[in-house]
Amino acid sequence: MPSKAGKLRSYHSYVSNATAKVSKNNIGMTFVTVLDDGTRKETLITKQIHKKHISDMNKLQGGASQKKDIRSYMKSKNWKKVNITHNSTNKDIRKALKNRKIYNEAKARSHWKSLKKAGSKKTLKQVRKEQFARNQEYEGVGGSW
Repeated sequence: MPSKAGKLRSYHSYVSNATAKVSKNNIGMTFVTVLDDGTRKETLITKQIHKKHISDMNKLQGGASQKKDIRSYMKSKNWKKVNITHNSTNKDIRKALKNRKIYNEAKARSHWKSLKKAGSKKTLKQVRKEQFARNQEYEGVGGSW
């Protein structure tokens, strides 16, 4: 697992990369993707890919959860869903990424509480580490979100 100091991108470049992904101006351009085996592949940004990027950004913020403890934690941290569109500003993108962090922390805390009720001795730190690993696996290495 990479440390915070070992990350490839700064937070500013992470936000600008996410902004570029949802920008409508990039439709028709190509970008180079480096696959897991080290090979490079050129990908054309189409309208479908653009719609998928916007949809993914909206989904990863989390949603109205059915679990009471997740909802209460999100409310305590001022979580308010931001609707990401092709006109979204960097401020909107930063808020969406903050929402994602809040949602993931709420899920980790909820999972930890259920494990604690079941008699597990796992700490919140261990559960967060597992949650982070699941997110990394889902998002892929080097992906924007």
